Amino acid sequence: MRTPFGDRDAGAARTVDLPDLESKYAAELSLAFEAMRLAGYEPAALRKLVSAAGARKASQLVADLPDPTEAFLALNRLGRLDLSVEAHMTKPECVGLFESASTAAAHARLVRYGYTAAR
Repeated sequence: MRTPFGDRDAGAARTVDLPDLESKYAAELSLAFEAMRLAGYEPAALRKLVSAAGARKASQLVADLPDPTEAFLALNRLGRLDLSVEAHMTKPECVGLFESASTAAAHARLVRYGYTAAR
C-alpha cells in the first residue's frame, strides 16, 4: 500500500529525519480526515486543532487527554478506529515522532477499545 510514508515495509531500519517524518505524518493524517468524512464522521474539531497546533502537537494533545475524543468514540461506533489519531500515532513509521508517554497512552486507549492494528 502506498501512503505519504511510501510503501509499507517494516524491513530495514532507517534514520529518522524529523521534519520529513512530521510532514509525511501531517499528509497521512489529512488523508485520514478525508476517509473519516467518507465513513460518515466529519472531524471538524480535529481539523481545527491540527490547523492551530500542527499535526504532531495536536496528536500528542489528543493522546494525552484522560478520555477519548468525540472523534475516537464516533470512529469506534463506525468500526473505523484504524482512522483514529491514536492508530496513526502508533504506526511503526511514526516511531521517534512522538514522546513515548503519548504513544503509550494512544496504544493503551486503542487496546482498551479492542483495536488491534493489522500489520
